[in-house]
Amino acid sequence: TKLILLDSLLQEMRAVLAVILGSIAGSIAQNCSEVLAPLQLNDSAAMVAHATHSLTLNMIRHYFNPDTEVENGIATVNLDRREENHLHEHAQLISLENSLDHPAFFALDCLLSNLDNKKYGIKNANF
Repeated sequence: TKLILLDSLLQEMRAVLAVILGSIAGSIAQNCSEVLAPLQLNDSAAMVAHATHSLTLNMIRHYFNPDTEVENGIATVNLDRREENHLHEHAQLISLENSLDHPAFFALDCLLSNLDNKKYGIKNANF
């Protein structure tokens, strides 16, 4: 389970690295595929689907609209599979004690805060 969480962290860090490389190589790369392919992130449809159902209210407020309401109508997967409900009607606000206000650090804190929870996350989950 710890390897699964670490793999999820690796995927998140690859995505962050892709954004950084995309910013740096903006004049070199002709499209996103050129930046994402070396990172083995070529399946954009799967990435978008996975990311949409994994959104948190924190992410939505950071990237899209800081005034997004708690009742936002964006259905997401419940990352804590110990709970009975597997889906949320709205993207959830995640409150962590140690997070910095930066998406990569928030993702890292979220993973590390739930490292011992074997039922946390959606990778390889069959409900």
